Amino acid sequence: MNIKAVKRQIIFRRSNFLTRSRRIFASILFSLLRNNSGDKYVFLHIPKCGGTSVRKALSNWFSFFVRDTHFSTNSKEFKYPNPIKGIERLPSNFCLTGHFNVPGGFLFQRYPIVFEDQSFKVFTFIRDPFSHKLSQWNYLSYKRHYSFDKKFEEYILDETNYFARLLGCNENNFKERIDQFFFVGITEEIQLSMDILANKLGKKKVVIQHKNVSPKKETAIDNKLLERFKQIRSLDYKVYNYCLKKFYNDKNIFLKNET
Repeated sequence: MNIKAVKRQIIFRRSNFLTRSRRIFASILFSLLRNNSGDKYVFLHIPKCGGTSVRKALSNWFSFFVRDTHFSTNSKEFKYPNPIKGIERLPSNFCLTGHFNVPGGFLFQRYPIVFEDQSFKVFTFIRDPFSHKLSQWNYLSYKRHYSFDKKFEEYILDETNYFARLLGCNENNFKERIDQFFFVGITEEIQLSMDILANKLGKKKVVIQHKNVSPKKETAIDNKLLERFKQIRSLDYKVYNYCLKKFYNDKNIFLKNET
């Protein structure tokens, strides 16, 4: 008997039970509420972009998180249950959050209303694509969270334009897609990003406590590998650079008003 495999199945089944339970609870709760004509908040937690630290800070602003998560039957297959019903009734002191990183369950697919109804304030955080990929590598290779047996170079080059897929971007619409967000923070400037978000939402500033930080490993990065990565992730860099441009504009306005 493979003890590790048995433990993994126990973890998966417990996680799946909690996922379904949260969804059922949220749907029942929203069915009892009146429509909320006020602001409604959604945090798209892109994995390894500081989202755990952000969510910890957000707990100072919101009374309850509605976590919409995928479930799995093994270490490689993930899917979402049916969407939570009644999110148009999401109270203003609640925040809907999730990774929304499984095809068919991306936020723009799962809850298109959040980008169509201006009462929804959708925000997220993003980081340099290579830094993001390196953080994923460190997390998976050290924690062995999933069945993970790829070599470093193989893993670095194993997918194209992760951010673009998750956000529903292509070469023609990526600016329009990003403009649909109320705010996009930059992980490399996470504290300032949170200060700007607080100002936009009319909330008190909170100090970021860094959570779920991937263990760092000194890895020599070959320039040719980096160039190949940038080529296959060219759209992701366009997305990231456009987010940076918008962030620097917000930053300049914020700092000017602070003085």
